[in-house]
Amino acid sequence: MPVMGGEPASLHELDKSGKSPDDCWKKCGYCGFLGHSPVMGSQVNVRAEKRESGANADIPNCGATLAYFSPGFTLNFNRRFAGFLFAQAPLYQHVNGQQRKPRYSVSAGLHYIF
Repeated sequence: MPVMGGEPASLHELDKSGKSPDDCWKKCGYCGFLGHSPVMGSQVNVRAEKRESGANADIPNCGATLAYFSPGFTLNFNRRFAGFLFAQAPLYQHVNGQQRKPRYSVSAGLHYIF
């Protein structure tokens, strides 16, 4: 397939009606990368920590098993650059001894593909 500017030429070609494939996708309700539509998703994250060891370890108050549900979304600004926002709510938390347990957390960030 011929390539123009690093992308397949078919992405830039017009269909028989004179519209680009991107215009057709938007008309059908799909915006994808080029229309900046959010991609919804969710994750389940599990983390298990062993007790510390060594001379300065706080053995009674370390180690945990944690599971979180994380709904969120990613917003694609273009083919290489995107942002994301996820919240985490605990499903299961078991900590050893006296430790703080978060009620929720929020993660936000940016991606760039080189």
